Amino acid sequence: LLIVFLCFLLVGVVSGVVLANYVFGLAAELPEITSADLIMAQTSFVYDSEGTELGALHGGENRITVDLEEMPEHLVDCLLAAEDIRFYEHNGVDWRSVARAATIVIKDSIAAKEIVFSQGASTITMQLVRNVVADTQKTMDRKIKEALLALQFEKNYDKDEILYLYLNEIYLGPRIYGVAAASEYYFGKRVQDINLQEAAVLVGIL
Repeated sequence: LLIVFLCFLLVGVVSGVVLANYVFGLAAELPEITSADLIMAQTSFVYDSEGTELGALHGGENRITVDLEEMPEHLVDCLLAAEDIRFYEHNGVDWRSVARAATIVIKDSIAAKEIVFSQGASTITMQLVRNVVADTQKTMDRKIKEALLALQFEKNYDKDEILYLYLNEIYLGPRIYGVAAASEYYFGKRVQDINLQEAAVLVGIL
């Protein structure tokens, strides 16, 4: 029994060292990111001498930045309920969701006899920093990089700042980025004026 225990212990230690080296190797490839790396192009508005809006100008991205305080509370509630229910509790990575997703991925991969990423466990912070990874494939490397960047990002920014960046950056349709531009595009109204049902539609588009 002692020999069996020592064998398992040795395998565990070696596996831990290998995994640590793998993660540290990925971490070494990651940049230090700030909110400036995530802020994209904004839509410009043209007014006449009396302050009347004449038109809006934008390139490939239509984005209107709005402060978090101006966004309806029911929009934020919808987002958290659908995308990251424990957003205010975790530090960038929701380990409970990771454990759940890993269990399902292992089960599905065994059934398919190949690695199948059938479940995700991305938090709002992980989704926000995803573009910095510059990798669109569903791979273990990309997921670990996202998690490491999210942990780093949450050390420097509070939860409300992360929500503000996320709600103003997310892709919500053809050339539509952020909930303010999406509200204008889909409902013809300011994001401040959308109701609960319209908020649920925007979150559903995600």
